This record gives sequence, C-alpha cells and structure tokens, in this order.
Amino acid sequence: MERKRDLRYDFIRVIAMGAVIFIHVSDGIEMQQSLNSQIIKEVVESLVLLCNPLFFMISGHFNLHFKGTSRSDYKRYYLKKLFNVVIPLVIYQFMFYCFTNYLTHQQMGIKLWGWRLILDIFQDYTTNYFWFMYPLIAYLIAAPFLSKRLL
Repeated sequence: MERKRDLRYDFIRVIAMGAVIFIHVSDGIEMQQSLNSQIIKEVVESLVLLCNPLFFMISGHFNLHFKGTSRSDYKRYYLKKLFNVVIPLVIYQFMFYCFTNYLTHQQMGIKLWGWRLILDIFQDYTTNYFWFMYPLIAYLIAAPFLSKRLL
C-alpha cells in the first residue's frame, strides 16, 4: 500500500523557507527612523523567527514515529541519520573551512590546520551558519526514545 504525500507539510516547509530567507535579508532593509516603523519591523521579525520552531516541529513529527523494537532497528535508524545528516554536515563544514582559509590566505602547518578545523566544527560553527544543525542532531538522537515515551 502506497502512502499519499501530505501536501500540508510541504506548505509549512515553504512558509518556513520563506521566513528563513526573509530573516536573513531583513537586516539589509532600510526603514525610516521612526518609532512606528521600528515597532513594525520588530513585530514582523519576531513572527518570522517562528521558522526555526516550525522546522524543528516538522523534523520532530517525522522522527517521532519510530516503531523500532530491536537493537537492529535502532542501529538502522542511527546509521541512516549518520549518513543523511551528520556526514553531509561534516563534508560541507570541511569544504566551508577550506574555502574560507583559501580566501583569507592563512598559511599554517597541517597539524595546526587540522586542529583549527576541529575547533571550528565543535566550537566556532556552533554559533554561526551551522548553529541549527547541532540541536537538530541532538533531537534526532533523542527522537527514538522520546517516541516511545510520548506516543
């Protein structure tokens, strides 16, 4: 039996993606310096910041339906998340690190280069572009256990 795709989730994803784009470009929007325009901008940005909880709720919805009963089910779940989430993230962070080092023309030995890569992945990248991936990975790790308790 083939399950039909629920378009409501796609609609929510589109809204969340639009909100993410808007929040990133909103700093570049110049408004006249009045109290009313500043209040409107702050209210809109607050509403738009709902894109982050929307993203995590949608991810949680799909991950909390874990029906594992054996160790192999858990192993399969975690391997799937490792290959679909963690490894692509590390590859992208590696490419980002190489590219930013190339642009800044930083000369360093291989040992320092590797050490700084590890520091960036586990420290610097937690507060910039990749910040949302770290809580997402934590939620993915907890999802099978939460699904047993909550559902």
